[in-house]
Amino acid sequence: MNPARKKTKPAGAGLPWLVTFSDLMTLLLAFFILLFCMSGMDKTLVSRIGAQIRGQTQKEPPALETREKDVQLIAKYLKNPRELPGVAQKALDLLFAFAPPDPETSQKKLSELVELLSHPEGVVIVLTDNLLFSEDHAELKENGKKLLDLLTPVILALNADVNISGHTDDQPASTRQSLYERSYLKAAAVLEHFLHAKVPADRFSLSGFGPDKAAYSDGSAEGRRKNRRVELLLKTVSRTASYI
Repeated sequence: MNPARKKTKPAGAGLPWLVTFSDLMTLLLAFFILLFCMSGMDKTLVSRIGAQIRGQTQKEPPALETREKDVQLIAKYLKNPRELPGVAQKALDLLFAFAPPDPETSQKKLSELVELLSHPEGVVIVLTDNLLFSEDHAELKENGKKLLDLLTPVILALNADVNISGHTDDQPASTRQSLYERSYLKAAAVLEHFLHAKVPADRFSLSGFGPDKAAYSDGSAEGRRKNRRVELLLKTVSRTASYI
């Protein structure tokens, strides 16, 4: 044998990364099979792990327990109208945290279209009309339904009577409805949505108002927009209690 002749190296010798990569792929395959088996048990956990593996940052929805705690906290904020000015924004922030990611219902826009006001009988949630309805229509938009869905567990937690009142500006409708009819029908649409969500019917009353109940001047487009609204009066103050 020629001593100068070099020995032939076996295939793959000197390339340990091939073995490592092969082992890694085997482990990943086994891991994903395991995840698939676990998917029926804890989909939230699987989704989180999968996002980490892909190197993606994924915002997880709040756990049900967290949502329930926040709903109870929002309800606590709304129980006492005298304390509302100091906690109104906190309540709205907690409420909007559950809003689905949608450009039309962004948190900033919701802050402009939803307002919390104290009232001698409780708290008023003011929902600007174009958040709930298309112009001159009394059918709820999908984004309006989503917002009412956020309010439903809070209303259930408060266990208080609710007056739903529709309001309008001084502009005549394009249909033959009177201004009062239009306001009343919009309040009725909101009521129907809550009834479908299993809120007891005996907790509700309805009202429809015209320009005589305007909150802003109808002399400007912005004032008319704000006057077209639905108000939810949550009657959290007992009738026998005094209000200061």
